[in-house]
Amino acid sequence: MEPRFPLALTKLPQLRVDRTTIAKWKHAAREEVAAVLRDRESWYYRGQEPKYAYKLIYNKRGLEGYICTAEAAARKEFYAHGVLKMYLEDVSYGLYADCTLDQRSVSAAHADLVYFECSFATRDAEGRAVLVQHLASPNLSPEHVQESHDTERLARGRNYQITTFRSGAEGTHCQSSGTLVANEMIPSWVGMKSVLQVFSSLSNVVALADARAVARLGVAKALSAAKACNLCKKKFSLMRPRQNCRACGHSICKSCTIKLKFCNAEGFNSRVPVLAEDKFCLPCVRHAREKRPESDDPIAKFVDSVVSEDSNCDVALGIPVSDDDSGDELVSSSSRSQPRLRPRSSRGATPPVYTSHFQNDTLLFEPAAGQMRSYSSYNPAHNFAAQMAAPPPNGLPPPPSFSQYHVHAGPLSASVLSLDTSAPPQRGLHPSFDDVDFPASDRHFRHATAESGSEAISKLTQSIAAQEALLQNIEFERQKLQSQLYPRTAPHVPQYIEEHAGVVALPRRHSCSGDRFEVLPDSY
Repeated sequence: MEPRFPLALTKLPQLRVDRTTIAKWKHAAREEVAAVLRDRESWYYRGQEPKYAYKLIYNKRGLEGYICTAEAAARKEFYAHGVLKMYLEDVSYGLYADCTLDQRSVSAAHADLVYFECSFATRDAEGRAVLVQHLASPNLSPEHVQESHDTERLARGRNYQITTFRSGAEGTHCQSSGTLVANEMIPSWVGMKSVLQVFSSLSNVVALADARAVARLGVAKALSAAKACNLCKKKFSLMRPRQNCRACGHSICKSCTIKLKFCNAEGFNSRVPVLAEDKFCLPCVRHAREKRPESDDPIAKFVDSVVSEDSNCDVALGIPVSDDDSGDELVSSSSRSQPRLRPRSSRGATPPVYTSHFQNDTLLFEPAAGQMRSYSSYNPAHNFAAQMAAPPPNGLPPPPSFSQYHVHAGPLSASVLSLDTSAPPQRGLHPSFDDVDFPASDRHFRHATAESGSEAISKLTQSIAAQEALLQNIEFERQKLQSQLYPRTAPHVPQYIEEHAGVVALPRRHSCSGDRFEVLPDSY
């Protein structure tokens, strides 16, 4: 796709600037950026403060744009900030341009402005790597500009803008501040529209890297006519129309596509949109990311070349920039293996802590096994009751119930645990709690555990019985009070006379015993 201006090239002014003038403009741009990054009271460090003096006019895709309403209509001061879900490497790849036409293709706008663009990498006062884009409309002399001899006149405005990109935990932090001065021939609404287009261009930076990478794959020559999506295999219908990938030509649905913006090749005049959207499937976008040029490509060497040329200027301005600042921080080869244009993963985050639904955690120690086991329950007595109800191992007979035990304060003995002293001694506790090898002190401790469990269950039974009795008393008092407040009287039913029979009909009998609501007489 060949990028073009909205107007024909023959109608545009021709610029002829020597290298000395370009060097002066570049030095002035770096001085202005250095002044902003040095001053901790500037808009770069204030962050959220400028929004209180400006009016919010743009808020899309994580970018907020503000404009100062106190100035005249011809002068528009604007400020934008936000977090772009992309890497700083993708910003440098998307905004790099060999000439003005390439820059126009990635950040096109309707208003044609003659400006000087200077992009470079540097560091702020806190030592963070920053990618800066400086745009300004310089003062051009007649020897630098050769106007067109066409009868169609062009209105020219002036713009000034500094945009910074730096890496953060959430993504790439973007900040931009500038001024747009419209010409006397330009209406005020055109200036406002141009400011909105500046904010839109900043939000479109997220997809610039993918757009430039996909453009290298070429355009599909034939389109598929399949009846199902090539990715999700869902059939096309009225609610799921068929679409075709611009790169491979396969039939895909809307859920499996990505929209990317490009410069409109047919934009020869201002009545045609400058940007055009094309749809691409997910495999083509992923393939384009993998085929992005490595460090041997001039686009990947963009930051290194700029820093190496102007490193002396940074030292003179007090901004230290080394050779490794851009190569390692912005366009590192190790980061190309990661997926681009996606938010950072949460693999390094602290995993969530899940708490137990139970209130008490009890540790029971088994000397025979020599291990610690953890049991979670609402009450220790529930643990003991569950273990008593469990079937004994090794085919042993089930343990006796709590009603068969006599609770004593003394040491545990087999003869005391039996109801009949003449009967043979029975096993007092579950085998997991009572072993013949335990000393008397351990048996006394485990008997105390059984005693506390039996007392807890007996108290629980008594409490339930008391609650049931209390509920019965409350229900009886409620019925008694209801009978006193609303006494039941026989309803007065009028007699109905049959017209033709000439006899008096018997009154109707209504019974309220089976009904939920009382039947009222007709007189009510």
